[in-house]
Amino acid sequence: MPTTMFGRRIKHARIDSNLRLKDMALQLGVTSSYINKMESGTAHISDEWVDKLQEFFSLRGVTLTDLAPLADLSNGVVRINQLPFEHQLLVVKLAHGTFTEAELSRINTLLGLLA
Repeated sequence: MPTTMFGRRIKHARIDSNLRLKDMALQLGVTSSYINKMESGTAHISDEWVDKLQEFFSLRGVTLTDLAPLADLSNGVVRINQLPFEHQLLVVKLAHGTFTEAELSRINTLLGLLA
């Protein structure tokens, strides 16, 4: 069972494309085990894999949006070095801040998250 949003998104895209796990693996040149690890959230997802998966599913008529941020979330890492300075400050504040549930709810609403 998928344990991350990234994994759920990939699994749904695979099912929507009428692909079995082993068929997808064969077409991407990896093992079924690796696809399973991506879907279950136990594999590290590189930027190259994000691009490869978006292209793979796009060719099958399935558009995957927000896949890169979901991969970062699945990996437990958000790279901020290429963000503008103000964005870096925001990420750091969110990561190290202490917020009430109400404040987090307002932030999520403002950013259009978890809608």
